[in-house]
Amino acid sequence: MTDLAAVAALGRKLEDDEIDVFIANAGAMTASPYMKAGAIDEAGWLQDFRVNAIAPLACAAAFLKPVARSRERKMVAMSSGVGSIAGNSTGGKYAYRSSKAALNAAWHSFAVDHPEVIVALLVPGPLRTDITRYDPGRWPTLPEPAGNIAGLRKVIAGLTPADSGGFFRFDGATVPW
Repeated sequence: MTDLAAVAALGRKLEDDEIDVFIANAGAMTASPYMKAGAIDEAGWLQDFRVNAIAPLACAAAFLKPVARSRERKMVAMSSGVGSIAGNSTGGKYAYRSSKAALNAAWHSFAVDHPEVIVALLVPGPLRTDITRYDPGRWPTLPEPAGNIAGLRKVIAGLTPADSGGFFRFDGATVPW
């Protein structure tokens, strides 16, 4: 996803096709979630931004034409609850949190700029994934992704033009910005 030239080339290759639902589902937590403000891992933070914010927007631009000509016309990015500024009550996770907030801002702007498609950000919820392995105390209590994926599929199926630019949980609840 971070090879933007390859993303653009694939978009050109598929521009005459139809893609009903495009899902940008990359995520990285390269920088430690325990990073302190006085000890910034610049390289990790930049990589998190490349994967979590820049690449999904590049993908949205690359695949806009085939999505716009489809029947469903839906573009979804997987965000995170920690990308909600209003919902931040725990602090920390600077790189991941800010990269997901940047994703949210970029995709919301993309929705405003492209009313011909339905653009949404979804929160899959805390799950057992590579990103949550950093928290071994919480890991055993986290659910496997399958249950929440069913909810995400239902949310995606129900998206309408009125939802474009929205930020939603896997259960359909609106997430505060």
